[in-house]
This record gives sequence, C-alpha cells and structure tokens, in this order.
Amino acid sequence: MVQRSRWAWLSANLPLIVLRLLRESALSEWEILSRIHSSYGLSPSAHEFGRLEKSLVGEGYASVDSRLEGDKLQITTEGLRLLLRLEEEYRAVVASAGRYSGGGSGASTR
Repeated sequence: MVQRSRWAWLSANLPLIVLRLLRESALSEWEILSRIHSSYGLSPSAHEFGRLEKSLVGEGYASVDSRLEGDKLQITTEGLRLLLRLEEEYRAVVASAGRYSGGGSGASTR
C-alpha cells in the first residue's frame, strides 16, 4: 500500500522533480534517474522517463545538449517559468492541506 502510494506520488510529481534537478545543471538520463532513486528510493521506468523527456522537449521546457560524454537534458527559459508555477501550486496545495488538517504536524496527543 505504501509503495503504491509512493509510486503514485512519484508519477504525479516527476515533471516537477526533473525540472528542479535540471535547474541546477544539465544532466544525462542516468544522472537524473540515479538522483531520483537516491532521494526517493524509487526509479521511474525507462519508458516512463522517455515519455516525460519527449514531452518536456516537445513543449519547449527542456532541450537536449549533445556532448562528447553523451546527451544531457537542460532546462529552458520556458521550463524555468513552468517550474516556478509548479512550485507555487505545490506550496498552495501544501498550505491548504495544512489548514484543512488543522495546521498541525500530524502528531496527535492521546
């Protein structure tokens, strides 16, 4: 159950996670997947990541930089704008959830 929830969360937040990583530097697919795995303990499939990469590039949010050491994905100006909007939405959802749950840390005193 927990693993399924984590996968659902990862799938829903993968664009945000990848754009955040790319804000720091251009990265290869392997570097991105490795960082996601080390941070979240999950790895999207190559197919899922390929779809995301194609979508980000196709919509102008990222571009592929071909270098001697291999292709690297890098964020574009449009991608930075999208990332800022996604981060604002994420903060609004978290704040709303905090207000809905009473703003506590989730710990209860019984």
